[in-house]
Amino acid sequence: MSGVVRISLLMRVAFVLITLSCSFLALGQAKLEFEKVGSMPREAIRFGYSQSQDEIYAVGGGGPSQKVLSHLQLYISNLGEWLDLPIKELGLFLEQSAVYLPDYQGLFLAGGVKPDGNDLILINDIRLLYKGDLKIDSLGQLPFPAKNLGLAVQDKRVFMFGGSTAVNKVKGSWNYEFSNKLMVYNLENGHLHVYPDMPEAKNTQGGIMGKYLYLLGGYNGQSLNSVWRFNTLDETWESLKPLKRPFSAFALVLYQQYFVMVGGFGQENKLMVYDTQTQKSYLFKTNLSARFSGASILSDELHVYGGTKRGHYRGYSAHHKLPLSTLLLAINKNDE
Repeated sequence: MSGVVRISLLMRVAFVLITLSCSFLALGQAKLEFEKVGSMPREAIRFGYSQSQDEIYAVGGGGPSQKVLSHLQLYISNLGEWLDLPIKELGLFLEQSAVYLPDYQGLFLAGGVKPDGNDLILINDIRLLYKGDLKIDSLGQLPFPAKNLGLAVQDKRVFMFGGSTAVNKVKGSWNYEFSNKLMVYNLENGHLHVYPDMPEAKNTQGGIMGKYLYLLGGYNGQSLNSVWRFNTLDETWESLKPLKRPFSAFALVLYQQYFVMVGGFGQENKLMVYDTQTQKSYLFKTNLSARFSGASILSDELHVYGGTKRGHYRGYSAHHKLPLSTLLLAINKNDE
């Protein structure tokens, strides 16, 4: 009888251990649950985006039925409201890149395309949109115009990199060519300098941390998982540990030593974090379906807005947020 009891107890202990193991596994695979905040005034896809300390900026892009927008959509976090600001001077451009310049109280705009029938006309303008009076100044011309340029700011310099051109439409698809150019615009003297070419020609995004410009993933006919680092002092490229999986068409934002990538082509319900200190990447599921969205961090919260859903090609207006504490906790659990 005692033997039967011992076996019964062992079976119960084993059952408890298996249950706990499954619970921990489920916890590790749990989704990051974003909260719905509201909606942008207009549906938008392929827009430029950036942020200041307490505001989000979404510039241009395409709306319903790919109608091109000449608008600045502005989110004011203190009010929890979006404003819709039509700007005729902005032009009807898609895939124009933007980055906010605090010292100038405005948005640096570069590249993009203007749809013209069956063609896409590349825009080689570099402009500054002042958020106060919504006036636009011309800063110069791009020697290598492209759409989907990556932008990053270091002191008084704006780095512009990669992107693609769309020459014409062939059998219903755009004929893409990808750029490997790295340029920097000096905000103090207006000079534009061309640096050594990128190791890969591609659409990509990245940012500055310290003396380094990081480029993460991207697209050159297929999604990429490569990570490159450019030393802005000695002007050399270095290959780093790749991302956990290929990632492209994602929204990117920087936080501490992390690059946070949200959504993307074939990864619409995924979020990836790249740690520049360890070169380790973390992959999480989310309750979003996002591609070509925007991402910003305001008041210790990650905001994701606009873009398009998987299987759809029209703009999307939803605005979601996630506490950064939730994301950091998920990262820490992955390290355990």
